[in-house]
Amino acid sequence: MSSAIGSPSFMPIETWAGQAVNPLVEPWYRFSRVLEVAGPFIPLNPEISWLDVGCQMGQFLSCARSLYGVEALGIDDFAAADTVDVCRQYLSLEIDHPSEVLSGWAYYQRQIDKVGFSMNRQFDVVSGLEVIEHMVDTDGFIQECHSHLKPGGLLVLSTPNINSLRNRVMVPLGRYPAGMEHRTVIHHVRLYNAALLTEHVESFGFSRVALEGVTWLPVSGLGQGSYRHLDRFLSRQLPNFSGNLIAVFRKHDPDNPDIA
Repeated sequence: MSSAIGSPSFMPIETWAGQAVNPLVEPWYRFSRVLEVAGPFIPLNPEISWLDVGCQMGQFLSCARSLYGVEALGIDDFAAADTVDVCRQYLSLEIDHPSEVLSGWAYYQRQIDKVGFSMNRQFDVVSGLEVIEHMVDTDGFIQECHSHLKPGGLLVLSTPNINSLRNRVMVPLGRYPAGMEHRTVIHHVRLYNAALLTEHVESFGFSRVALEGVTWLPVSGLGQGSYRHLDRFLSRQLPNFSGNLIAVFRKHDPDNPDIA
């Protein structure tokens, strides 16, 4: 197995919670793309602290820990004591004890819309993967991320793209945009395009250092190497058409204003 980021065989983990991982399906393919996009902008190693907001059961953190050995911490809103039931209900995963998924990283229960992150420290990286579209108070969410990042730290976001190629076809034909909701199902209450996401986050003291798509072509073809290479090329060159965006921002550092 190759460990090179971006290689067709890249897979940071082979199993998770006793189950085999398919690197070409959600969420694992997205996780590898996030690490691929963010990796060049910070020296990922065991000295790096990474806080993942909306971490579920630490699936992404397991990838980051496996590949880089980072100090991994996560925030979500479920009680640790309810882990077995949450895994069964939302992930169709049968486990016997919370330690099967909550070990090796630090989990913190927070209702961030009410109490924020409530953590008395700053981190090298904060990520929110498919999170900001669920936030009613997006200003508050971005401000919390900023407050809990070290100067020069990275904010890594992924989110649906309202201007995806799919929506550019569907909306002129009178179809409802993909990713939006007229009633609460998965609680997508905010949708961004690349320009607005950049403008909004940068208004809080960040500079965007990278923008790519997760995928560009239909995901059903990712099992073919040539198709996967083409998809990654298009996702890098034409992210404004991708179904989901990956954006990396650096918090301004007054002591090193030239660092990008």
